[in-house]
Formats: sequence, structure tokens, C-alpha cells
Amino acid sequence: MPSDTLVIVPASLPEASAEGNVRSDRHDLFVMTRLQLVQSGSTSVRTLPPLIPRLGLHDELLLTEFDGFGMSMIGRTIAQAKADPGVARLARDRYGVEVLIDPDNWRNQLPVDDRTKGFQKASYALGSALDLHQRTLSTSEMNAYVRLTLEDLAEMQATIFVTPYHVGGGPECPIRSTDLRLARRAVNAFHALRLAEPRSVERYPVERRLFVGIAIRPADLLDPAARQMMVRLYCALGGTGYLVKIVGLSEDTPVAQVIAAADFVFSLHYRSRRDVILGGGKNLALSFVGAGLPASMLGIAEGEVFNVGSGGRNQGAKPIYHAALWRSVAATTEAARLRAEILFHKSPCDCGHHRARDFPANLHTLKLHTLTKRLHDFRAVADWGIGNAERRMISRIAEIDAVAAGAGYAPASATFFAVVQAADRARRSASHATNTKTNS
Repeated sequence: MPSDTLVIVPASLPEASAEGNVRSDRHDLFVMTRLQLVQSGSTSVRTLPPLIPRLGLHDELLLTEFDGFGMSMIGRTIAQAKADPGVARLARDRYGVEVLIDPDNWRNQLPVDDRTKGFQKASYALGSALDLHQRTLSTSEMNAYVRLTLEDLAEMQATIFVTPYHVGGGPECPIRSTDLRLARRAVNAFHALRLAEPRSVERYPVERRLFVGIAIRPADLLDPAARQMMVRLYCALGGTGYLVKIVGLSEDTPVAQVIAAADFVFSLHYRSRRDVILGGGKNLALSFVGAGLPASMLGIAEGEVFNVGSGGRNQGAKPIYHAALWRSVAATTEAARLRAEILFHKSPCDCGHHRARDFPANLHTLKLHTLTKRLHDFRAVADWGIGNAERRMISRIAEIDAVAAGAGYAPASATFFAVVQAADRARRSASHATNTKTNS
């Protein structure tokens, strides 16, 4: 690899301790304003909303309409934050809405020409592709990479920071080893730089939090032993929680890969006792939240799946979400459009942003429609309760299938129920491990 792979200023930051802040259970809740404070014993932390909408460029309208739809948190990529800093500023200064900024460090693994222009504005964007299979970062390079990432997130008004992360394989993968070392340094740097402290000039001061970023392909989670080793390695890190992004994950992913992904995500959640945010997942994210995951971060009418292709831009039609089917009914042919029109006629939309029996007329209306219905559906499944998740999912799938049959659509994906079952197994396994450890 060329010697100029990393052109960053070194900084001296020691390794972090392996001990982190263990999040409390999700009981004894009380809500105070938009910050949604949680009290559990002597520790107070803020709960996550079930859906963290990742707003697109120039999506101020999604904040200003109805005073932000009651959102307590939004998501942004670093590219969006750099290209349009006004959205985060509006969220923080006017509405007191928290902002999660995803650093998207994995884009450094792409050739420069395949990255978004916004990402290249980040101070940690590299001048050439970073191949962590071949290139080992020095201590000073890792320290500088971490520091620049955190400083950029702070500058862009993040209240939820994410450690540097890249798309890697299982526990034996050199990329995974590098990411774990970067995460340990990020936890240490976050505290050393005092980034958690609320800003005194803020209208809505709030303590910042640090989540550990994880990106992996579902096929790399199929080995149960390697999967559980990954859980143990990440549980040993500090931080408030995790942002887990599984490449290509959606309801169309093969069931075996979905089960493996769900087992990893929920095992990490229950064994660490910390919050986990699923990044992407498309409509399958509803099943994760319904099964007990604290939160999902989704793009609104775009970016619903975590893809790592060239540029990361959306291709094809914008998704038109219909709540009755838990899926997009965007039409690419005349026959598909007719079928979607029949669906909207038989199952009118009550979002209030367009005629109930018609499609959203333009991108502005489409985003308002999507955000309204997505927020409603994620809040609804979050209220199911872990003990009722299987029963409620069976009932919801029956409702979807009835609507689908009447409008000529395929039935609900089998992956919806597979996630709920995998989540329950992970919960029971974590509980058994805890009881065994306590009794030994």
C-alpha cells in the first residue's frame, strides 16, 4: 500500500479500558419533555425512540411540519451533515431534537471516485482506498483517525457519536481487529476530549453519548461460534450502546441470514445490557423493534437498506410505503401502478398529507407521508411488549396477508416472524447464561 494512505495528523491517546458503562434495564420509565429521561436505580439515561429517521439533504420540511412530528431524535450521515448543516442546527436550536451523525468511515474502503462528494468533506476522508486486509494502521494513525472522526461529529452538532467503523468479517478478520482497536481508542478519546459534556451555550443542553459502530455482511454471521465471539468482543468495549449495520439486510434477505443477523443483534443487546440501534433493514426493521430492539435508523423515502456499492446513491423509483402491507408499492410498470391504485382505493391512507385514495403526488408529499406512517408503525410495534411479540406478529402477518390477497400482492415475508423467534431465543440464552454465572 502507498505510504500516503492516511494523511492525518497524529495525536497521542492511550488505549481505553475494556470496562464500559453498562446500560440499565428498560423498567421504571418516566418521560420528561423530548429528552425522554429514564430512571433505573441510581442511574439516569435517555431512552431511544423506536425510529430514528435519517433525514435526507434539505429535509428541513420534515422538522418544520407539525413542529417536528414529535420526534426526539434524527439521524444524519456525515456527508449529509457536511453538505447541509442547517438541518442539524435547526433540530438542536429550535426543537431540542437530538442528532445521531453516522461517520460512515467504511466509505474510506472505496476508491475516491466511488465516494459521495459530501463524505470527501470530512476531515478523516482519505486520499486513496483503505485496504485493511493489507494495511495495518499504526498507533499514531489510529489515534489521529479517531480524533478527527469525533471532532467532525462534534462540529456537526452530534449528540449521539459513533466510533469509526468499516465493513469487515468475523472475529478473525483483520478489519474487525482494527475496528475493535479503533473503538477502544474512541471510547477513551470521547472522555479525554470531554465530548460528553453539554454545551453551556445550548438552548436545550444534553449530555452526549457514544455508540460503537459495527458493519458486517450477513453471510459473515452464519457461523454460530464466530457470531458469539463477536458478541463477547464487542460487549467488552465501553460506550453507551451500538449502531449495527448489516449489509443488504431487508425482508428479502435469505431466512438463514436474517436469523443469524437477528441472533447477533439481540445477543449483543441482552448480553451487554446496552442499547442497540439497527441501521437500515428496510421493512424488516419493524420486526426487530417489535421483538424488543430499542431502535432502528432508516432513511425516509430513501436509504432504507445499508448498501456499500459505488457512491451509495439510491437507484430506481422512490419507495412508496403502504402501512397495510408493511412495504413499498412503488410502481415501475403500468400493471404495478394499477395494482397499487387498487390497494390505495381499498385501503386508504390516513397520513393527512395527500388524498387518502391517491398516491403521494410529489417528493415533498412522499416524504411527509413516509415519515408520518413510519413513525406511527414503529411506535405501535414498540408497544407490543417482549412477552407478546410472537402473538402480535402472527396477528399482524394475518392482517397483511388478507390485504395482500385482496389487492394482488404477495403475502408477508417469512423473515418477519423469524426475527421475533430469533430474538426470543437470544433473550432466553442470555438469561440462562446470566443465571448460570450467578449460581456458579
